[in-house]
Order: sequence, then C-alpha cells, then structure tokens
Amino acid sequence: GQLEGIEELIQTSLKSRRAILYTDLAHSPFFREGSPYSSVLVVPLLIHQQAAGFLLAADQRPYEREDQDILTLMALQFGPILETVRLFVDLRAAHQALEQSQAQLIQSSKMAAIGQLAGGVAHELNTPLGAITVSIDSIASCLDLRSEKGLLRLEKTRKACANMKAII
Repeated sequence: GQLEGIEELIQTSLKSRRAILYTDLAHSPFFREGSPYSSVLVVPLLIHQQAAGFLLAADQRPYEREDQDILTLMALQFGPILETVRLFVDLRAAHQALEQSQAQLIQSSKMAAIGQLAGGVAHELNTPLGAITVSIDSIASCLDLRSEKGLLRLEKTRKACANMKAII
C-alpha cells in the first residue's frame, strides 16, 4: 500500500536509533512506484536508549531540517511519556493482582476460622456424646435381662448417639 517502502525506512530508523529525513523520496532506496509521498521523515521514540516506537511524517511537500528538529524534540518528550504510561499500566496490574491476592487471603482466613470453629464444636459435642454412650452401656449391663423393652430403648439411644457422632 501507501506505506510500502516506508516500512523499510522505519525499520532502518529504529535499528539505527536515528532520525531519517528524505526530502526527495523518489531518489531513495525506499521509494516505491505509486507512493503518494515525495518527502518522508521518521524519528524513533526511545525509552532508555531502546526503540519503542516512531513518529512518521510523510507528505507531498518537502520536509526540512527544522521539521526534523521539531519532530525529534517531540520524540524526546514522548519517550518518557510512553514509559510513564507503561509504568502506570504495570502498577495498575500489580495493584489488581495484590487486591486479588488479598481477597484470596481473606477468604482463606475465613475458611481456616470456620474450620477451627467446626473442630471446636465437634470436640465439644463429641465429649458429652461419649459420656452418654458410656453411661448407656453401663445402664444396659446393670438392667435385668428380662426387661427387653428397656434394653431396646437403650439400644435405640446408643444408635442415635452413634449417628450423632458420625454426623459430627
């Protein structure tokens, strides 16, 4: 398309980390037939001396050294702005990850507290149930064997206690 050839110019500018100005693109190695541009100016955006993007000006009118200087000054200002934006985005992502970690930690703490509470309740209920079961066994051994009805009731009570322990 219209930027064919100019893409190579951009890559050259980014690799060299220098501005490139062609006032007459038709007499450059980057010219392609059908290009609507006669003048091209490319300035790399540098962050910590590394190319992070570029500013491109392409037009029919010829660009001059003054245009290159202005675009270079703009690139010098945009580089730190881009870095600040990147740092802000990174900070925001880190903050969101921290909030998620905090929410998970709070949830884990809640679950641990519920587990401790359930363990305490189970212990507190199992202790009297054990005493009841021992008492039932003791009463059953003391009952007269002729009292089948009493033994059946005690057996039902023992089974109820066993069920309660299983539930706990």
